[in-house]
Amino acid sequence: MASRRAQIRLEPAEVTTFLANHWMLILGTNSKNGWPHMTALSYGLIDETIVVASFRQAQKVANVQRDKHVSVLIEENQVDYFQTRGVLAFGEAEIRDDLDSVRCASEAIVAQRRRILGNDVFIPDSVERSAEKRCVIAIKPVRTVSWDHTRLGGEY
Repeated sequence: MASRRAQIRLEPAEVTTFLANHWMLILGTNSKNGWPHMTALSYGLIDETIVVASFRQAQKVANVQRDKHVSVLIEENQVDYFQTRGVLAFGEAEIRDDLDSVRCASEAIVAQRRRILGNDVFIPDSVERSAEKRCVIAIKPVRTVSWDHTRLGGEY
């Protein structure tokens, strides 16, 4: 019999689908004092890269400039343990601050939100107006951990 860990682990194609079907993540960066810095953000996907947009002066950007190692958590259903599914990705982040990268990432983020939430979802028009003050954090996952507790059959 397979271990419980092996039983709940998502296959690579399932991880890809899971990432494509969500729009919010928790980004973990490393602060200069050693404490984790966690931020909830909308995200998009460009090929196999997770992209988030931020103001250039944000703490998460300073943290990534100092240390490119980040983690990303995407999880669903926090009501019932046996319905919880998630992906934790450990990755290397790159700051992209050229206007084309900011626009491309913003388009990917908006497309992801609209695909999941519908075309009526509110998207602030301030993104274009503030593009010159923004940057992209592009995250290339190097390792993922995943779980699908629905596979446990209601037993721990």
